[in-house]
Amino acid sequence: GSPLKYIFGISNAMEGEEMNFEKFELPPLKVMVLAIHASAQKLNANVSVEKVMDKVDEFLEEHSVMELFTIFIELLKIGRYLPEDAEVVEE
Repeated sequence: GSPLKYIFGISNAMEGEEMNFEKFELPPLKVMVLAIHASAQKLNANVSVEKVMDKVDEFLEEHSVMELFTIFIELLKIGRYLPEDAEVVEE
């Protein structure tokens, strides 16, 4: 299956064809940081993982983990790992 199932804990949250959102898990912070780092490398940013972690720490001083998760989701959409909202509605 898709590695995204494991990143989001979807495999644990599935009950038959339905998803139990109470069992849904946010990905670990390290996974989100590594995805942000990989995205920066695609832009030839040549930024170290440590620098990205420092920037994420700064971000989290003023924002929530849920806001970071929103950015993480947007990166997955831009990378075409997740469909855009409009694509989901059309299906």
